[in-house]
Amino acid sequence: MKLFIFTIVFLITSALMAQTGYKVTYEVRSVNNTYTKLSEQFTGEDRAKMASVDHLTRTFQLLHVNGVSLYSYVSTQYDSMYTGEQYYAGTSTVHYKDMRSVNDLEMLEVSKMRGCARKTTFRSELYDLTDSTKIIGNLLTQKAVNRDFPDSYVWFAPRIPISDGPKQEAGFPGLVIQKVNSSHRIVMVAIEEIDGDLVPSIVRPECAAGRGNQ
Repeated sequence: MKLFIFTIVFLITSALMAQTGYKVTYEVRSVNNTYTKLSEQFTGEDRAKMASVDHLTRTFQLLHVNGVSLYSYVSTQYDSMYTGEQYYAGTSTVHYKDMRSVNDLEMLEVSKMRGCARKTTFRSELYDLTDSTKIIGNLLTQKAVNRDFPDSYVWFAPRIPISDGPKQEAGFPGLVIQKVNSSHRIVMVAIEEIDGDLVPSIVRPECAAGRGNQ
């Protein structure tokens, strides 16, 4: 397993609360040879393409500005020792979260292929906080476990008071540093403070009626 080293480019102090923008980078890897096992039901190129996913790392970026965030795909890189065919592994899906008011939450998963799913509750409501802690990089993190799927859990950092994370993971008392389930591991690898004129404007994606809206 690759050792992830965090690049923390700001001091985690009370001053962090006053900042308005953050750029957080996550890397996503498969675990347990999930796609190699799935590929056994295919043949030919389809089988090779499915199995190749176990050999790549996808990078995503979370932009968080004043309680509004956008999580989107950046790039894909195959393992240096991988010698098989390389396939495009990007995604058009973006995750938008407006968390400025706990009474008016909006979580969107927008995909060109699957339309838009809209939620109005935090994902954290599906999790139970535990007393388990561990150091990840140089951060003390706490574990929360999905009550219906105990092999799905997150590690969040209370010292980074951004109630956000990858995809739709949000609502925890700190930034999500890792998310793990039976098929994937999502790991934060960098976080950068954005200030002044560099703070981006996050635009709400168009969300037509689609799957799972509520």
